[in-house]
Amino acid sequence: MIATDVQIVTGANVSVADVLDVDREFRRHATAGDPYTPVLHTARGACRYTARYSSTPRAHQLGRTRDWVVVSVDTPEGPQQYTVVTERRGLLARRRVVRGREVECARHYHLPRHRFVEADHGALGDIRRN
Repeated sequence: MIATDVQIVTGANVSVADVLDVDREFRRHATAGDPYTPVLHTARGACRYTARYSSTPRAHQLGRTRDWVVVSVDTPEGPQQYTVVTERRGLLARRRVVRGREVECARHYHLPRHRFVEADHGALGDIRRN
């Protein structure tokens, strides 16, 4: 969870490719059988990353505590935080996705032309073909 006194930079200046690469590195090390909750500290260029499994109530409720990865980034412009999940539906199904940056993820994976669909619950839904 983000402390209330931390200002999060809203500009998406950290590339999706870098966030997904940190997620991949974290997951590779996290599956090595360590009995403790793993935390990864790494760097890409001028950015310093910390990755860990999400321990939010929602992640526990949905049984996703070993799927959802929180990637915190210290950039020269300020801190940023992303959640990486395995998408369960749409064109991105079964792929790792940075929440809130699904269009960039679709481009990262070189998927065909796409558009967002509003889900029934009012949140941003899956990505489907036009």
